[in-house]
Amino acid sequence: MYDAVGVAKIIANYADDLPRADVVAEEIPVKLADLGAAYGYNVSEIRSAQFAGVNLSAMKARAARRAIDEKLNSIAWKGDAAHNITGFIDNSNITEVTLAADGTGSSTKFSDKTVAQIIRDVNKIIDAIPNATNQVENPDTVIMAPAAYNHLATTPRSEHSDLTILEFLRRTHPEIRRWLKVGALKNAGTDSTDMIFAGRFEPDYVKFEIPERYRQLPVEIRNLEYIINCLARVIGVTVTLPLAFSKASGV
Repeated sequence: MYDAVGVAKIIANYADDLPRADVVAEEIPVKLADLGAAYGYNVSEIRSAQFAGVNLSAMKARAARRAIDEKLNSIAWKGDAAHNITGFIDNSNITEVTLAADGTGSSTKFSDKTVAQIIRDVNKIIDAIPNATNQVENPDTVIMAPAAYNHLATTPRSEHSDLTILEFLRRTHPEIRRWLKVGALKNAGTDSTDMIFAGRFEPDYVKFEIPERYRQLPVEIRNLEYIINCLARVIGVTVTLPLAFSKASGV
């Protein structure tokens, strides 16, 4: 985990005491985990393919690759608590914002709040990053669960406006280049509630470490079947700049 330090100053000609800027690093051990899936063809399938003069179907190979990719995607978002792998959603370097429970029935959900309350909440999530970093870092992306995104994208700013809430927020925050809905954020928060995140989704800020994406081992013969084992290796998600992301549950 890295943090930049140092402040520039006005200097005189021939100055030899320029202030130093540097990067402070904290080493945090993480665990490397192996993923595996397999597929195979039995003798009957191979004989049939040879007799018909066609190649064996690649659907099984694609299914194995898809199984590994889906597990990698799950780890990227939610980690794996049983194997001590940290994902993005529960990363400790992300600032957590508590939303006001002033919607209908003391709800925090966007669908239970007024337009003004929703805009206030989204502004609070976005502003949490520059406020926590002394205005050094600013988010460029907001991601949220599908239900929250759809509500913002379909609800008018007011009965006298042809803008939706989302269109109004886009104009209010031109620094946010992307507003995205992400299925992994559904039921991912406190008490299985939907979530919203803001941050700068660039390699210098957040990384999903995959030392080995996908590898097929040599074919093994087991009884009357030919088995192909497939492997991947994963570390998890590292937020390299603390406080450069914010999140909230209950939207």
